[in-house]
Amino acid sequence: MGLPDDGTSLNADPNARQDPHTGLLLNKNGPTPNCSAAGAEIKGFTSGGTLTGLGFDYRLGGHCGAGAPRFNVTDTSGNTYFLGCSSPPATHTPAPQDAEWERVQFGAADFTTAGFSTATPIKSIVIIYDEGTDTISPSDPNGVGLATIDNIAINGQLITAGTGVEPSKKFNKDDCKKGGWQDFTGDPGPFKNQGECVSYFAKQK
Repeated sequence: MGLPDDGTSLNADPNARQDPHTGLLLNKNGPTPNCSAAGAEIKGFTSGGTLTGLGFDYRLGGHCGAGAPRFNVTDTSGNTYFLGCSSPPATHTPAPQDAEWERVQFGAADFTTAGFSTATPIKSIVIIYDEGTDTISPSDPNGVGLATIDNIAINGQLITAGTGVEPSKKFNKDDCKKGGWQDFTGDPGPFKNQGECVSYFAKQK
């Protein structure tokens, strides 16, 4: 369901005939006030790093609202900032590979509007979809309650595929060592230090 590959764009696939065109489908099948959401966490971003740009491509006909799909960016002090699909001054352009898709890009001006800057140390980045079937957008006048996105961009690097459901690795106190405690950003975590992390896992059955 992802964006077709034309063999010439930044995410060109030399094996285009084998390209599964993977996309990320985010769905909320109910009204916005329902306490539910779809989402994905960006893995591999180094805590304390900074951002110069964010973005993704989304399939037209799906939802693109001010609040969803959106980036939730959390800094190392625990402050969270929101960048929604149609939040100004985000840049919208046709996706380079297919007329049925649109590219959304966020830069320094968007970061300032959201409350942070390109110098802010960032801890984590997630994508959230929590606007339901009662919320419409210009590309979604019927309120379909879903969005399909592809080519998630972090500082100009495109993420064209993912592993789907997070691997079910069983963590233990050894994973807290050598700075590993900083990688736990929620459920479990975040932890204040290695000792707190070790203590948490020591108490688990």
